Amino acid sequence: MEFEAVIGLEVHAQLLTDTKIFCGCSTKFGNPANTNVCPICLGHPGVLPVLKKKSS
Repeated sequence: MEFEAVIGLEVHAQLLTDTKIFCGCSTKFGNPANTNVCPICLGHPGVLPVLKKKSS
C-alpha cells in the first residue's frame, strides 16, 4: 500500500480596519459579547460572503 503525504496550511491575519472584510460589522474590541455580528459573519444558512470593495 502506498501513501501520499498531503500538508495543508491555515493562515490567520489581523487586519487594521474599522469593519470586517465581508460585512459592515465593527471590529471594535471591548464591546459586549455578540454585538459585533450579523447573519453574514455568523454564517447563517442562505447568506454568502462577498468581499467588500473598500474597507473603512
